[in-house]
Amino acid sequence: MYIPFWRKDITMDNELVKDKPLKLIELKNLLLDNKNPRFAEYASEDSTQREIVNVIVKQFGVDDVLSSIAVSGYFSAEPLVCRECQNGKYVVLEGNRRLVAMLLLSDSASAVDHPQRIQRYQKIHRNHGEPPFSPTPAIVFTDSDSKETLLSYLGVRHIVSTKQWDSFAKAAWVATALRDSELNLEKIAELIGDSRQTVKKLLSGYHFVKQLEDKSEFSPEHSTRKGRGSNTNYPFSWIYTILSNPTARGFVGLSEDPSDPEPVPEERLDKAGLMVRAMFGDTSKGLNPAINDSRQLQELAKALASPEKVTYLRQGKSVREIQRLTQPLVELLGDALVDILSRLREVTGRLNEETLTPEIAGELHKSAQGIKKQAELLERQISDFHTQER
Repeated sequence: MYIPFWRKDITMDNELVKDKPLKLIELKNLLLDNKNPRFAEYASEDSTQREIVNVIVKQFGVDDVLSSIAVSGYFSAEPLVCRECQNGKYVVLEGNRRLVAMLLLSDSASAVDHPQRIQRYQKIHRNHGEPPFSPTPAIVFTDSDSKETLLSYLGVRHIVSTKQWDSFAKAAWVATALRDSELNLEKIAELIGDSRQTVKKLLSGYHFVKQLEDKSEFSPEHSTRKGRGSNTNYPFSWIYTILSNPTARGFVGLSEDPSDPEPVPEERLDKAGLMVRAMFGDTSKGLNPAINDSRQLQELAKALASPEKVTYLRQGKSVREIQRLTQPLVELLGDALVDILSRLREVTGRLNEETLTPEIAGELHKSAQGIKKQAELLERQISDFHTQER
């Protein structure tokens, strides 16, 4: 059954769908999309509907949508976007969270792992008069629509609109668009109005990390540094940020072609894995990250230019430790002496104003003597160099 599509009645504002009618589809005929770019880290083409429901509930949350539909039913102003299948089913390309909410409210077999959530929101639904949500309004793309039209719609909708995907989902969409359509990278960039070569950076980073996963050089679930959005295992933005650094790109031998699905040469995969472990750590190897936050990515990139520092990275040392270990002796001495002198002046000043108990003073006296001995030894060593110079 078709009903008129009135642009003013819905929030869709894409020229690619403004002339398409809405179709009312029974809930039983709607399928979750296991190829959705947002689920790329959590689902595959072999994932069951039940598994995708669990991914969406756990990784993206549905309680806000559940509450809305339970109280008010389904808003026709927010139609699903679907692709028609040959078996009378429809794959939901946009609106998967809404579909999961409806599956929970209908006590679908694919939602059996969430009995408490089902019970809670079905009660709310009953208390509000069971407002309807099936059949559900949807914009339907068919085989007569070109893949480019559908990909273009999703790209504009989620890359340049107010309903943007995160960077990992965007990168997955670009990779899919290149693989499944005749769109090239330049056309995609033009389509989404990318004038800063962001698409190339995202795609290059996506292929880089996927190659490392395929070659067992990186396991996202072993990352100690977590991400968010469609990719909670690790911060994908760190990947394409460090790969923007020429030193890092040279270290891993990254291909200049962002569409290359295997951008790292075979002989550089070990180095690429090392760089990623330095960013994210590896719980399977008991390795902590070599950096504390994204502000240190450039420091890590600089370290990759030095074979000595790379050796320390392989040993699991942090960037800060490596900086200290490789710091020139003159700088190390100068920094240490200034810091020690400053701290000693601070504590002696406090001692002039405050007192210590005899017991605490006795415990600290040994430490003070040890410091005195080390200071005398350092003074003699520096004095010897000074005497030799004269």
